[in-house]
Parts: sequence; structure tokens; C-alpha cells
Amino acid sequence: MSGPAGALVHVEDGTGRQWGSGFLADDRGTVVTAYEAVRDLPDILLRPADGPGRPVRVGAVTLLPGSGLALLCAPGLAAVPLP
Repeated sequence: MSGPAGALVHVEDGTGRQWGSGFLADDRGTVVTAYEAVRDLPDILLRPADGPGRPVRVGAVTLLPGSGLALLCAPGLAAVPLP
């Protein structure tokens, strides 16, 4: 999927429940999402619209509560970054 929709990523917990969404910001696998979507999740799975889910390690999450954002590092995620 190309264009902005190709950058969309669903944020899920280890059971597959969706907690929010985000977008792939660059070709290194940086996903931007809401702080509230991930702050209490022990297990995070990122699932692009048309690809397999990818687990995110705890150390690959940067919480930015003052901005209301979180940055997740998921190299190899099957999504297209926003231009």
C-alpha cells in the first residue's frame, strides 16, 4: 500500500487488542504514536495495514509524556514511511 495509508500502523498488545495507531516516520523503522497508546503496555506489537505484525522491545520505546507522543523503533516493519 502506498501513500499516507501505507504508513499507518496499528498498536496492539500481546493478545492482539488494538490500543491505538501511529505512522512510520522514516525508513529506519521509527513509528510515532500517542503516549497514551503505549505507556502501560508490557508487550507491544506493531501491525501495518497490509503486513505481518512486529514485536517491539521495551528498550526500543521512547516515551515523551510532555509531548503526548511515543517513538517506537521497529526496523524491517512492512510499511511505507511518510514522505
